[in-house]
Amino acid sequence: MESLLHVLRSNASLESIIICLNYSYDFDAAFPQSRSEPAHPLHLEHLVLESTTCFDHVQLLSCMVFPPTTTVEILFDKRDRSSMETTHISRHSPSLQAILLSVGEVSLTITRNSSMWTQYTRTTMRSVVPEDVLTVSWNSYTDRNLALGELGLLSYPTMHRLRINTSSALSTTEEWAILLTLLPNVVDLVLDIAPSVLVGFLSMIQEEVGIDPHLTSRRILPQLKRLEIVYPLGSYMLGDLVECFSSPSWCIAPLAALKLCVVANDSSFSPDLRDRLYQLAAEVILCCEEENTSALDIRAQVEEAMYSPMSSQVHSDSV
Repeated sequence: MESLLHVLRSNASLESIIICLNYSYDFDAAFPQSRSEPAHPLHLEHLVLESTTCFDHVQLLSCMVFPPTTTVEILFDKRDRSSMETTHISRHSPSLQAILLSVGEVSLTITRNSSMWTQYTRTTMRSVVPEDVLTVSWNSYTDRNLALGELGLLSYPTMHRLRINTSSALSTTEEWAILLTLLPNVVDLVLDIAPSVLVGFLSMIQEEVGIDPHLTSRRILPQLKRLEIVYPLGSYMLGDLVECFSSPSWCIAPLAALKLCVVANDSSFSPDLRDRLYQLAAEVILCCEEENTSALDIRAQVEEAMYSPMSSQVHSDSV
């Protein structure tokens, strides 16, 4: 590691740095948290760090000073069931803190990747405003909770808009709650998620979080004002949505704005349902769209069948 840092210190004119570490180190024992001679790549435009543990990322970032215009990509390749790491990366890197302070909108994407030899879930947090200035990804081979829980390793203090993209219903409401409690400043939420988990997701954000005297609210998204649901919804799902918003426990309403995508030419979409939808927020926008994305729900069902504990047991028994 010291030889790597020496190279970085000796090449201040580097514009692109890509570092991939195959082995993690004992952060506390092997490396001090501060160094007298940090590297100063003043012209750095692109930085990529990949490792299995956050300790490597902390060690490198704490020893580097780079411009706030640098695009940063951080990848955690989680190949074991080690306990979730709690070292807060951005606290050790003023340069990374400066970038995080500029992020106003983030896109969270969760995808399931599989092949003949391996299967893993990739969770990616990508800055949208400013565009692509910071991308953080987790490859979780054994436990999705590792990724969602470790999102707390970074802090987005000025992030107010969050977009969630996933066609998979594999993540539970408990796992989503872990994530959203780490993002209490979200004002605008855009959901592009599988309809099979939509109502459960909306019900979850109404629930109380653990009692914490430092929280201004005990709700998971206390600042939420605007909600957009991207997936085209039919009358059945819209009815469930109305019931969810009408629940006595719904404490986020009245929303300032609600934008919904409604399936076009839905014969069961009654005027009464339309009127009830318009009562859900101060401003309600209904967009019509053909239901041409149903394959996403089919994929989610297939994934659940393939990767659920029950299906894994059946497969192992058959072998």
